[in-house]
Amino acid sequence: MEWSKTCQDMREDDSERFSDIVSQLFDRTFIVRELWDARAQRMVANPSYRFVTRFLECLRTYLDFGGFDLQVDNDLGVVALYSRYGRNREPLDKVTTYFLMALRLLFIEKMEQAKMRQEPLVALSEVFNRLRVLDLTMGKLPVKAVEKTLASLRRLSIIELVDGDASDPESRWLIYPSIRILVPDERIHDALARIQSLEAAGAGEEEDL
Repeated sequence: MEWSKTCQDMREDDSERFSDIVSQLFDRTFIVRELWDARAQRMVANPSYRFVTRFLECLRTYLDFGGFDLQVDNDLGVVALYSRYGRNREPLDKVTTYFLMALRLLFIEKMEQAKMRQEPLVALSEVFNRLRVLDLTMGKLPVKAVEKTLASLRRLSIIELVDGDASDPESRWLIYPSIRILVPDERIHDALARIQSLEAAGAGEEEDL
């Protein structure tokens, strides 16, 4: 791929922003079109997403040199970074993996209940209840493990705290559409079967993202 004239003529401030976007992609994997604004208490446009679409060709060319593919799903409003060599896979502990399965199923249910919303809201207690229904937990989950999981999923732009304290079961969370890419429909049943199999065997402390 050739470095286009658009990339060559990039302004200094855009060049600095370019570096920041690349760092975001490596750190978070996903960039969503709309983010929850705690002050405004509503969804707002994400300037990082707009920058990606503006300089998509430049970003793809730059990342291609390192063996990465950048995909943009404008229907979902999600930008995702993929390594062609599997090097940006993040190991997730069991609690985080279980949370992802529960959140993905809740995402489906909430979308069916409120078709006009693109980002379903769930209470943390609903996630716990779903984990129990799926028989994915043995007793009460350690508070620190839950806090670590929530922090990890927030960093990856999978969920965001809408109101309440993160450790409060009644806190409400927004599920970003990026979860549909991280846990696509066709993988839900297979993933749940694998998790339950590992749990029964007492093996597999980590799953790969």
